[in-house]
Amino acid sequence: MPIINFTIPPALLKKIEEEVRKQGFSSKAEFFRHCAHLYFGSMQIDLLEEEEDEPSDELIEAMRVAQEEYASGKLKAYSSMDELIEDLHDDE
Repeated sequence: MPIINFTIPPALLKKIEEEVRKQGFSSKAEFFRHCAHLYFGSMQIDLLEEEEDEPSDELIEAMRVAQEEYASGKLKAYSSMDELIEDLHDDE
């Protein structure tokens, strides 16, 4: 699998580490894979199974939508993974 590196503020890192412990993730990477799968899974894109060298049209569209949502401020901060999951289920 490719590796992704990024920086986050210390306060966010602390919250992520707390959630990793509370929710039983084996690592921060597993936490982020889970979050990405939840986000993109709602768009019926199985990124964990995709092994193409070139991004699929669906992935490109999902990234475009994500960038538009980010640029327009359509973001929500969650205090826990449970809150995120509850919000996702409320949208169904």
